[in-house]
Amino acid sequence: NYQPNQPTGRLEEISQLTFLSQCCLIVPDKPAGFYLLLRITMIDLWVGVVFFYIRLIKALHLTGFLYL
Repeated sequence: NYQPNQPTGRLEEISQLTFLSQCCLIVPDKPAGFYLLLRITMIDLWVGVVFFYIRLIKALHLTGFLYL
């Protein structure tokens, strides 16, 4: 009943937990960094949405559903 993948998975889990706890510890001390991270994430999301809509419009235009 030997499982070679068990220790590495556990280590990854632990490292993720420590990383998360470090992030949680960093956030209250440095709100500026947190807001910067949030802003970057929001910009990423908006860019993704914009590109998605551009692609959607192009696809509709190519298929003839939308006349520009």
